[in-house]
Amino acid sequence: MTVGKPPHVIFGQEMLKPVDGSGKDEGELTGAKRLIRRLKKRHGHFADVIVADALYLNAPFINALKECGMETVIRLKDERRLLFQDAESMFQRDEGRKKSFNIGKKRVEVWDLSGFEIAGSPHKLRVVRYREKWEEKGKESECWMWLVTTLEHADYRILWR
Repeated sequence: MTVGKPPHVIFGQEMLKPVDGSGKDEGELTGAKRLIRRLKKRHGHFADVIVADALYLNAPFINALKECGMETVIRLKDERRLLFQDAESMFQRDEGRKKSFNIGKKRVEVWDLSGFEIAGSPHKLRVVRYREKWEEKGKESECWMWLVTTLEHADYRILWR
């Protein structure tokens, strides 16, 4: 479905198929790749960017999107991933630090680096890390968010939204 401003249009859905009569359905990733390809065939270029949760951060999904002419923005959550560890070590050395920006009462700090790889995909990835800071009931609070994207030049403020 579309994200951002309404209306939120649903382009399609994909039922997961049972696997080998085991009563267990195929994986969500398999269904998602099939849905993307079906929508591409039916509508042509129906989207520029697919936004996905951390489950979708894998080479087959990224490769399928790129084959369909789309980019992606995916949450990065798992600290055990080599991609996370590589980016974290660079960010700790202050590599990729960008200018901070304010959104309302939040202060958002940004680190942004490109050129990362994951096994099985020829596509270069960009990792963007955000730290949001704000004051709430007299106490300072913070929240971290990590993204992986195939978008080389998208503004980090746009990606944050």
